[in-house]
Amino acid sequence: PLDVLFLDGRGTVVRMIRSLPPGRLSPLVLRARVAVELPAGVLEETGTGPGDRVAFEPGLPGVDG
Repeated sequence: PLDVLFLDGRGTVVRMIRSLPPGRLSPLVLRARVAVELPAGVLEETGTGPGDRVAFEPGLPGVDG
């Protein structure tokens, strides 16, 4: 399973799905410009929720600069 974050153009969480099962498709999120797949449980561990702003730092593993 995966946690999925849907972000708008400013990096604000507009929707999230916790523990999306393998082989399942997420719903279409029209306001989202980006979908980020994370290991299941990360959203709960980090307390991430709708309205939070997410940023990515170059140089981190798995992040293109």
